[in-house]
Amino acid sequence: MHCKSEAGFTLIEAMIAVAIIGIILVPMFLLQGTILQEVGRRSHELRRMFFARQFFFEARQKQSETAIEYALEKKEKNPPTLLNYTLGSIPKNSSLKDTYNLYIERVTAIEQGERFGQKLVHFVFKPEREKQ
Repeated sequence: MHCKSEAGFTLIEAMIAVAIIGIILVPMFLLQGTILQEVGRRSHELRRMFFARQFFFEARQKQSETAIEYALEKKEKNPPTLLNYTLGSIPKNSSLKDTYNLYIERVTAIEQGERFGQKLVHFVFKPEREKQ
């Protein structure tokens, strides 16, 4: 008399279980890759904004207190970023154009190979100095 043991899984059952797990896990791995790419991109944007903020304060230190127009440019190496600082009058089409002694400061951070970059914009009031 030959007795067959019923304990354990058959090969077909194990293969079906592995296939189901694979079907469930593949989209999760793809999603993880997409999330990591987005995190890397946002990290570069944040780094450029930190460069822009630091450059903003450097440009302010280099200009005179009475300056109403000023421009400065700087290149960062890692990541390759072009930084532009400008101080100038409020644009003519702005609702703030009639405000006396109000100027606009802009810092633009553009990564190499991109057409557009992040901008930091700041309005500054510079009262007229009394002549002595």
